[in-house]
Amino acid sequence: MEREDNQVQAARYTLLSEVALLSAPLLGNLPAIVEIMRKQGIRSQVREKKVVNTWYQQVVHLVPNSERFRSFVIDITERKRIEEALQQQNDYLAALNATTLGLVSRLDLNELLQDIVTRAGQLLGAQHGALYLLEPGGEDLEGKVGIGAFIDGVGARLKRGEGLTSQVW
Repeated sequence: MEREDNQVQAARYTLLSEVALLSAPLLGNLPAIVEIMRKQGIRSQVREKKVVNTWYQQVVHLVPNSERFRSFVIDITERKRIEEALQQQNDYLAALNATTLGLVSRLDLNELLQDIVTRAGQLLGAQHGALYLLEPGGEDLEGKVGIGAFIDGVGARLKRGEGLTSQVW
């Protein structure tokens, strides 16, 4: 009787472990990965996988002269966050460099200002932006560039205290 109970438990455990294996993002396709590695003669493989909000690096290594394999998983979320921040900084510096090159090579001020506002919007992830300038000796701000919802503001004039833009002035 006891032996029969153990067999039932073993069968139940096998079924549960198979279900868990298939529903676990880092383990579910592991048997297929190992099979491909064996067919292609690859001994080790590294992959990165995002599960919800956490990034993992998984190393799969075939054990020589065996049907076994080893899998190691580490949390690389912080590294990914730093990589993303570095990429944003790189994008910012590239845009700044391109704008600087535009400053020294362009003769058309309006084209340069348009480029500056467009690049600033891209860096900030903004679809809308505007640039108002105060002409020397002038009393009003004039809309020089507008993108998105502010495109109709080009040429518009604002007196001090009028509208949000002149509030900052």
